[in-house]
Amino acid sequence: MKKIFMLMAVLGLSLNINAQITGNFTNDFEDGTTQGWSNGAQSPNPPTNIPTGGPNGVDDNFLEEISAGGGGAGSKMVIQNDEDEWTGNYNSAGVLEISFDVKNAGATDLLLRVAMEGGPDSSEMATTSSVSVPSTQTTWTTITIPIQPSDFTVLDGNDTASAVLGGVDNIRILSSAVPSYNGDAIAATMHVDNITAVAPLSVSESNLNDVTLYPNPVSDVLNVASSNSIEKFEIINIAGQLITEGELNAKFIQVSNLSEGLYFLRLSNNLGARTIKFVKR
Repeated sequence: MKKIFMLMAVLGLSLNINAQITGNFTNDFEDGTTQGWSNGAQSPNPPTNIPTGGPNGVDDNFLEEISAGGGGAGSKMVIQNDEDEWTGNYNSAGVLEISFDVKNAGATDLLLRVAMEGGPDSSEMATTSSVSVPSTQTTWTTITIPIQPSDFTVLDGNDTASAVLGGVDNIRILSSAVPSYNGDAIAATMHVDNITAVAPLSVSESNLNDVTLYPNPVSDVLNVASSNSIEKFEIINIAGQLITEGELNAKFIQVSNLSEGLYFLRLSNNLGARTIKFVKR
C-alpha cells in the first residue's frame, strides 16, 4: 500500500496532522508526488518522482534530482521543503538527525549536508560536516546527518543554531564542498528516498550513539556494531506494530523472515535506547 510512513504515538512517534514537524516523520514518495520537495519555482529540472527502482527494488518510488552545473536556475544540487510537515520546532519534537536512503546516479561526487532557515531573524545555517557519496556509490545506502545545534555553522543572520531549530521555515538537502545554504553548481544526479526526521524513543543518558547497522538494505542477516553493550532489540514495522523482539546476545539479527519494506530497529540497554531505520529487501 502506497502511503507516508510514520510510527504510532504509542511508540513515541506520532501521526503528523498538525502544522508542525513531528519525530520520525518520513517521506517515502509512494504517493507518486515529490511530497513538497523542490529546487525552486524557476528550475527547468525540478525533482521527479520515479515509480520503481528505490531501495526496495521494483515498484518502490523514489525522488530523482538532477543539477545541471554552470549557472542559473537548476544549476545547483539542492532539494528543499517548506511544507508544514517539515517546518516548526525541531527541538520540542526531539528530532536529532535527518536520515535518508541515497544513491549517486551521476558522474560527480556528492558532499551532502542539511541546511535550514528559520528563527526570529530568519537565519540560514548548514551542517558543518558533510557526508560523502562518491560517484562510485551506485547502489542504495542509508546515511544519517546529525542536526543538533553543535552540528551547524550559522551562515547568515543573528540567530543561534538552537533558535533556528526552534522555528524552522525551510529545510534543505544539498551538496556543497563547504557549509552552504544554496549548494554547489555541479552537474550531478542524486536519487533519494525515505527522508526521515529521526527522533530516538529515548535519548537521555543513552550511550548508543555509535551504533552502525550493516548491510542496509539487508536480505538475511543484519549486523549490529557498537562499542557498548546492547541488551534488547525490537523490530517495528511502518504501521507501528511490534514484529519481533529479544535479547541481543550476538551482534547480529536474522531478518530473512521479514517481508520486504522499511522497518525501525529499537536497541536498548540500562542507559537508554536508540531507534534506527533499515530496509529489508
